[in-house]
Amino acid sequence: MFSAGLRFDDFSLVEFRWTRSPSTLRFDAPFAFLGASVGEIALNQFHADFTREFVIGVTHLSAWSNLQSTGSCAARSNSAAVS
Repeated sequence: MFSAGLRFDDFSLVEFRWTRSPSTLRFDAPFAFLGASVGEIALNQFHADFTREFVIGVTHLSAWSNLQSTGSCAARSNSAAVS
């Protein structure tokens, strides 16, 4: 897993994560005719988080709280080497 983040200013943050998971593709009945193990497969997952913080103002709550807006997007790629 790889993760990195970048803060543009005091209120904007972008985070990126990449995860790779290797696995083996196997079939049981009723697909046993394909073989017990078809091959290796790798799952690549990409995530990006975008956060914007807003200043509430001078109140008794602003010392320990803030308002945030967060958006996320993700993509996944599957790659297989069939044997």
